[in-house]
Amino acid sequence: MDDFELSFFDKQRQMELDDIICKILFLHTPMLYSNTNGLNGVASSLYIKYLGKEFLITVGHIFPENEIINIYIALVNISLSNLSKGMIFLPPNDQNDYHEMDYSIFFIDDDISKQLKVFYTPILIDESIKKTRMNFFQYIVFGFPEKKNRFNPRKNSKIIPSYLCLRLPRTEFNIDTTNKNHNIILDFNKKNAIETKNIKSTITQTIPQLNGMSGCGIWAIPSYPLDFDGYLLAGMLVNSDNCTKVIGFDIYDIIQMLDIVMEEYPKSKTTGIVVSKI
Repeated sequence: MDDFELSFFDKQRQMELDDIICKILFLHTPMLYSNTNGLNGVASSLYIKYLGKEFLITVGHIFPENEIINIYIALVNISLSNLSKGMIFLPPNDQNDYHEMDYSIFFIDDDISKQLKVFYTPILIDESIKKTRMNFFQYIVFGFPEKKNRFNPRKNSKIIPSYLCLRLPRTEFNIDTTNKNHNIILDFNKKNAIETKNIKSTITQTIPQLNGMSGCGIWAIPSYPLDFDGYLLAGMLVNSDNCTKVIGFDIYDIIQMLDIVMEEYPKSKTTGIVVSKI
């Protein structure tokens, strides 16, 4: 086999791996859409199981611009207002300082769980991960950009989410508003923002718009790109500047927030969604 044939084989193998990865990550990543002014994707989310309880988590900054009653989980078409327990943490200002809380965490009851599991599967977060430190060079970002998920209700009887899967390297940016104990920062530019389904040298790379990707998972796949024998949730994407960086909360911050919500929600003595501005 000459170099050209070997190169083609490697790319084919890579695309096959990426196709498998996308199908699996889709199961953990419900798209959220709004039914105001048409049907439009507004954010991504993560379906999680932690300490025997199930949660749907996403960012907080999509509220209050979007009323909770008008935001739905794609495919199951359940309004977030039907998730009767949860806490929304709104960023303290429009600057969205990344070291601040920016979360929406909803408890999933048995009835909603049955409906979700027709299309989705919760990613298990083991408490033991608190004792380890995750540090990989390459990460996968998988979510649903707003521009790829705009639907005309007159033409679209079903909303089929269109995803974007990117391979990005981790970096160490000197950003005053980030905290290395809470944030994960990925390098993001034309050279390394590889859309996984476009791994062909003949395709010109363009920087995709990441609006709507907030709330999606940042994933570590230890054997990637050589193989795919396991994957780990490394964080949740919070924001990006579409030029140089993608910033998220790491898995340890996610666990800390889940612990806070499980402890603080019962103290609120409510059966609804608690909104907290820090």
